Amino acid sequence: MPDVVVRAGPCLALAGVVLAFLGGWWNGALPGSPRLELTPELGHVWALMGRFRQGEGLSAWNHLVLTGQPVLTSRAWTLYMGMALASLATGIPPEGWLKVLHALAMALGGWGAMAFARRLGVGRAGALVAGLVYALFPTRVFVTVEAICHAVGWGGLPWTFWGYEGLWASRTRSQGVRWGVVLGLWLVWVALSSPQMAMLGGVLLAVYAGARALALIARGMSVPQPAALGGAVAAAVAVGLCFHYYLPAAAEYRLLGLRPYAGVWPKEAVLPAPLPLLAWALGARFSPDLRPLDHGRYIMFSDFTFYLGWSVLLLAAVGLAAERRRAAAWSLAVAGAFAFLLAVGPGVPYNPVYWLVRRLPVLDDLVRVSFRALIGFSVALAGLAGMGGDWLAARFRRPALRWGVAGALAFLVAWDFWPGSQAYFPVDQYLRPDEVEVHRWLDVQGGDDRYWIPLQVEPYGWHYVRSTSGWQYNRRVVLSEEAFQAPTMPWHALRVVRPALLLEVEGREGGIPPLAQSILSLVGVRWGLVHRNAPVYDDVVAQLVALRGWRVLRQTEHVYLLENPEARPYLQAYRKAAVVQGGEQAFQVEWLPACLEGGYALVEGAAGEGPWVAAGEDGCASLLPAGEARAHLEGGPPVRDVIRVQVDAAEDFVLMAAESWYPHWQVTVDGEKAPLLRVNGGFLGAAVPAGAHEVVFRYRVPGYQKAGLAVSSLTLLGVAVLMVVLRPRRSSGVDGE
Repeated sequence: MPDVVVRAGPCLALAGVVLAFLGGWWNGALPGSPRLELTPELGHVWALMGRFRQGEGLSAWNHLVLTGQPVLTSRAWTLYMGMALASLATGIPPEGWLKVLHALAMALGGWGAMAFARRLGVGRAGALVAGLVYALFPTRVFVTVEAICHAVGWGGLPWTFWGYEGLWASRTRSQGVRWGVVLGLWLVWVALSSPQMAMLGGVLLAVYAGARALALIARGMSVPQPAALGGAVAAAVAVGLCFHYYLPAAAEYRLLGLRPYAGVWPKEAVLPAPLPLLAWALGARFSPDLRPLDHGRYIMFSDFTFYLGWSVLLLAAVGLAAERRRAAAWSLAVAGAFAFLLAVGPGVPYNPVYWLVRRLPVLDDLVRVSFRALIGFSVALAGLAGMGGDWLAARFRRPALRWGVAGALAFLVAWDFWPGSQAYFPVDQYLRPDEVEVHRWLDVQGGDDRYWIPLQVEPYGWHYVRSTSGWQYNRRVVLSEEAFQAPTMPWHALRVVRPALLLEVEGREGGIPPLAQSILSLVGVRWGLVHRNAPVYDDVVAQLVALRGWRVLRQTEHVYLLENPEARPYLQAYRKAAVVQGGEQAFQVEWLPACLEGGYALVEGAAGEGPWVAAGEDGCASLLPAGEARAHLEGGPPVRDVIRVQVDAAEDFVLMAAESWYPHWQVTVDGEKAPLLRVNGGFLGAAVPAGAHEVVFRYRVPGYQKAGLAVSSLTLLGVAVLMVVLRPRRSSGVDGE
């Protein structure tokens, strides 16, 4: 058999299987998935394309989500910008690029598992089996099909293990440093995709490395100096190149009190992988009860997500038995057991891994959605299954027979996991025709009003098509000529807006509570779309009309279009401000309805001259009505990170812009710097004196973000220099490098 076929054949075979696995996406239609979370991602890309076409270019503040957020705190934003620019440059629509990136990410993960297996001494036949196991593993498929950042991040996980094995095999210091750089770069790949991936991948690699080191020490040996040196280099490269993201994240979490999304969840297993479900999926694999897209046994993902694969488990058992004397096999088994125990969480009584991780600082967030550790478990399964496939193929002396066995095993794995390919299905459009017409009517209205699509209880998955748990300016995002979708909200805004996100109907008078009504009005939500997916929502709409004053503008077969007459403008003037002292914890979001009804703005920690009154223990409930501010305001949403407001006021007042408060905004009044206020829990504000003035809010990139970028840039320069200085004089000829 020609050598080029032997070398390239397995990689090409894996790529072919991946393309066939994603076959449902290649018919030119819009890409669908079980939860359809990728729909808002495409909305982001189309919105960015619109911004680029209008000449706005890149900016530090992203006002396309809810009430805005800094661009550098959004992990996936770089991917969205890259897809938007690639689409504009090539003419390929964003949904085309999304399909291509998903295919490349899946193939990348499979190739990484193949390279890792080769580093463990597995032959090419067994490596192909390992690559298919990781690429097609159901948990990886059903998690990553919903989000491009997850797909890209998990695609790099096996490469970190490959880099570590290269580090371990280094014989000289220069080799150790070079492999340390390679390992560090792959760690950065995973870490910048998601902090949770960074923690999970790092922990699993540390467990694997620790097991390898203990096995070496048990034989009376020590860790080779080149490997230790390379490990230090890898850590330095990973920390330095991630500094531009994780330094701001740490600063804003610790210093500014901005809470990440995970802060609203308890540090316990919210979504583990239930042992009964794992066992049931194995038992039901060959019965009609296990349908790939059914979700009856789990709250978020389909039941097939938790199918571990009979073929893979058997091959992994063969591999562990055949290589039982090798430290690498047992190290993989230890790492796999750790990942499995983390995934099942409290499902195993007295689970030591769950008990330990819950008590570790920072890493305790891993238990929140611990079922994702099954993806890490699949790396160990892939390596052991590759060993098993290699051992079975080696039973035959003739190369043709060995490759025949390898092909049969690869086919068996692909067939076993093939039902997961149904996760990649096409859709003609994301919204029904009557919903599209409603959105088109909203487009015609123009303006800066936001709209509300509540998260309703409806058939699983469909709320991801029509709801993004947030609001967007009335600038519709077109996914195709007949499909519309709004982007998602930034996590840090949950503190103020979360009560208004859900449309809970049981035992609730008026459809939504007063607090949710106040928040919707405060952020300028004029339009509401309520889907008629259950009879109860007809009653909800009737209550909104009767008790909250909403008006039905249009009623179709599938949706109500409502108008909120209490919606406030983007710029708001308050005659008086109730001052809350005592820091962030003193603010109570429940005070908002009474304060807004009385005409007060809630301001945290205001000082100096201004229209202040002290908030009581009940907020504004005991204060006399403040009356309306006599001020005329002209301005709008941010343009190139700047909000300009023209003011003509007969008295002093507090100005609020319905944009997320961040401490790095600056405000000037007639060119003079003024104190930036946090108004009504999380919005920009300033005290403005009577008269005609120009008030300008301007977002500035904070110093620590610039410092993080500087450190990452210097690290990147150092990496480039090291790779040039330490480049090998001739090819090492080692497969996988």
